[in-house]
Amino acid sequence: MNLKINLDSPHIKLKGLGGYRIEVLKSDLNIHSIADLFHFIPNRYVDRRKFYKINTLAASTAEVQIIGEITDIQKVRSASGERLKATFSDETGNIELVWFKGIGYVQKKLKPNETFVVYGKLNAFGNSLSIVHPEIESLSTFKRKASDGILPIYPSTEKCQKAGVSSVFLRQIIK
Repeated sequence: MNLKINLDSPHIKLKGLGGYRIEVLKSDLNIHSIADLFHFIPNRYVDRRKFYKINTLAASTAEVQIIGEITDIQKVRSASGERLKATFSDETGNIELVWFKGIGYVQKKLKPNETFVVYGKLNAFGNSLSIVHPEIESLSTFKRKASDGILPIYPSTEKCQKAGVSSVFLRQIIK
């Protein structure tokens, strides 16, 4: 089947878009067509070519990217709910990665002693640093996408995030 898509085509014809995601794109981001997707301007860009060593991280560093391994994974239950904690290490130190949502999915993705690239906003809690809900991918996947060094960050809403319409998702469907 030869599917023709033009700029005025409704995005319903794109892989990965259906039902609820389409409604969220329309209601929250005012995206109604392929043309709207191409004209959707990022808030900013991030340079994903730079890597930090864990021992150089400071609470003032906003977003960081590090390479290392998962050395420990724990599911923690508390009165406020469940969270997944992972210790991420490079040759200079350790940092804690934390997830409050999508715990089952993330836990399956994390493999101890495999090399990963982690990107996210650095948080300071007391004397320790952590990254909450980081983007994480295997080093081999990251290397395959090496040409994606400077990436757009698109505006979003909480409703978009819950529907899986993140900057990562938008980059994929626009590409």
